[in-house]
Amino acid sequence: MFGAASLQDPRKGGDLLLDALSNLPNSLKTETVLLTIGSGGEAIAETVGIPTLNLDYVARDRLKSLAYSAADLFLFPTRADNLPLVLEESMACGTPMVSFQIGGIPDLVRPGITGYLAAPRRCPGFLSGNCAVARRQAIKRANG
Repeated sequence: MFGAASLQDPRKGGDLLLDALSNLPNSLKTETVLLTIGSGGEAIAETVGIPTLNLDYVARDRLKSLAYSAADLFLFPTRADNLPLVLEESMACGTPMVSFQIGGIPDLVRPGITGYLAAPRRCPGFLSGNCAVARRQAIKRANG
């Protein structure tokens, strides 16, 4: 899952997300559906070749909580944020997060516990974090 008011906002790292998703192993791409919240999610689907469900802007808290709860992980490749609300919402719904060590994000994401932190703007680290958290989530689902 990825969310921002505008998914094309360069500060939110949509281009970094595209790079990471484009480089996912094909075996993981076939098992992935990307859920997006915010305007512009259709462009992501066309670029990376992963089925995408775009909810556009979601104002209702109940729908937002359902979206976060349905996701296996929340991807947040931001270039500039302090204590982003989307990560707090993800935490409240128990959805692991993958992001960069930027601003106040390390105060929210505990590597190995609530998610994964990559070095700032390092797409290979962000990609490996996505894969690692996705594998852990798949094992959790398999074990009930």
